[in-house]
Amino acid sequence: MSDHESRRIAGLSGKGRRVLAVLASALMAGPLLPGAAHAAANFYVTLKANPPAVVVGQNLVFTITVTNNGPEVGYSADLRVFLPRELAFIGITASVPLGGTSPWGCQTPGFNDTGNVECEGLVAFPVGSSVEFTLTTRAHPPVSGTPTTLATIAEGPNVRAQYAVFTPVGYPPTVSSITPNAGPTYGTSRGGITFATIKGTGFTLATDVTVGGVPVAAWSVVNDTTISGVPQAHPAGPASVQVTTPFGSTDPNSLYVYQDQFDPPLVSSVAPAALPTTLAKVPIVIQGSGFTGAIGVVFGGVGASYQILTPNLILAELPAHSPGTVDVSVTGPAGVSTLANSFTYIYIAAP
Repeated sequence: MSDHESRRIAGLSGKGRRVLAVLASALMAGPLLPGAAHAAANFYVTLKANPPAVVVGQNLVFTITVTNNGPEVGYSADLRVFLPRELAFIGITASVPLGGTSPWGCQTPGFNDTGNVECEGLVAFPVGSSVEFTLTTRAHPPVSGTPTTLATIAEGPNVRAQYAVFTPVGYPPTVSSITPNAGPTYGTSRGGITFATIKGTGFTLATDVTVGGVPVAAWSVVNDTTISGVPQAHPAGPASVQVTTPFGSTDPNSLYVYQDQFDPPLVSSVAPAALPTTLAKVPIVIQGSGFTGAIGVVFGGVGASYQILTPNLILAELPAHSPGTVDVSVTGPAGVSTLANSFTYIYIAAP
């Protein structure tokens, strides 16, 4: 590869870009005698992709066309595909050139693994004919830094190479909702922890998540459309939910509201209503209203760990307690609600 070719490839790599370099070389072509110093077949390669931009977690399909421009039949062509680490191999197929019998032997990475692909034409490749490869890959998040691919090809008197370069791009993420969509000004880490669920697109490469400009605690990417995290303290009023990736940030919005005025809690039911004392720490569903900003859940005087799923629903972890029927209470910024005799710890004698 000339210095000029190397610069052209390197110049296409940069922040937020993914470079795929594909080269085809004729290592031997035509009816040459042993020791011949040149090849008479001229191979040319083109590359197209569908879709035209990488979508993480989805397939990216490349159509690679290799043509023998002659003037003689080629008997051995070597196609080399250098995949960047963000593209995992799924599969490859090849057509048969017009007038040829051309099976191709390909060495590939394992399914869904990264690495390079090399395909060799095993029999005749007629002048003027083309073979079309369909290479299926799947986009994965980058490991670190700015991903680039350096394409190289072996030196030798019989090598004639052409290359094609494709640079996928990414799309900024979008946010469509957050549940629950409201919380107290002191954040949702006080008392029981309220994990908010953020829905949207393009989350896989997320580098930052904020609500009202304040970093969300303990956030994690569940999948490309879901993020979970804990909103932190912020002044009262609407707040924008923002997700940032290497491809940009979500548009400003008012999807979340910080509250400093609250309705008093009201506990209406506890389910299940009875369990053996040996089953402490199992989940208990508490239904009612006014649970936003709840700072305590108590079973018979014993505090429980809990999560506020919605303003009407709490998921509590049953605390250990002696046998008997107890009250269940929820404490919020505007008061306490107690549902009397709503849960029973059942004694079961040891066998």
